Amino acid sequence: MSTLGRNGRFANQLFQYAFLRICAGRRGAAVQTSPWAGREIFGFRDPLVDAVAPVVIDGERAADPELYLNRDDPIGGHVEFRGFFQYDTRHYRPHREYLRRLFRLDPKLRRLFDEVIARLRAPGRPLVALHLRRGDYGHDQFFRAPARWYAEWLQDGASSGNPVVYLCSESPAALAVHFPGRPLMHAGLLPNLSPALAFVLDFYILTQADEVAASNSSFSVMAAMLNERAGSFVRPTLEDRRLVRFDPWNTSVVLPRHLQPGEQAELDALDRTAIPALARASG
Repeated sequence: MSTLGRNGRFANQLFQYAFLRICAGRRGAAVQTSPWAGREIFGFRDPLVDAVAPVVIDGERAADPELYLNRDDPIGGHVEFRGFFQYDTRHYRPHREYLRRLFRLDPKLRRLFDEVIARLRAPGRPLVALHLRRGDYGHDQFFRAPARWYAEWLQDGASSGNPVVYLCSESPAALAVHFPGRPLMHAGLLPNLSPALAFVLDFYILTQADEVAASNSSFSVMAAMLNERAGSFVRPTLEDRRLVRFDPWNTSVVLPRHLQPGEQAELDALDRTAIPALARASG
């Protein structure tokens, strides 16, 4: 996979690498990749691509993911895979334990982040992780879910025991105002954390939280797939206009329904009005 590391962001690359390793493993094949973030974050040491493959397979045109992930049919002796490989996660379910072992952080990072999680859990409260994707979202099926939906979910008793809420986002400080009265933490509040590691900490906390509120993003869906602790997983949908429960191992990675004209502006407007109960609580 010579495009690994250049085809999408972090979680996109995790799905690509997961596909590659599973497909190769079923056939006793060797893996070669281009340089990518997983080499530092997870300690992978696969050989780098050293030759042009005579056969190129486009994963987006694969008629049957089962052929590659859950069967052993021959596919050629030297093959280049290209694509995102974000098939419905049910195709990856048979490899659940393998992927959870595969995507274990480098020990130094894991020790550092486990100390952060231990401090978050110190009050004896459950840990709830929210992922509010912003950045390049707001088009096609990549909608920005209102922070209000997440605040309403918390208000409706998402977790008992006055949970500690960890906010994962590209702009957590700007979103924190939507959760008044909550013991809230995010990477920007950790003065000794390198900004370059903020997204890795966010991802790891999503894999360790007691409850996960994802976004319509491969980042939090992959993290939910790796989470062995959480009792519930929710994600926003345009149809329901709220967070709904989902099974991380039986879902679309990104929900396919596209935004209608003006719909993202309507969603954004929700965050400009306070939830009455929350306004009273903070007033």
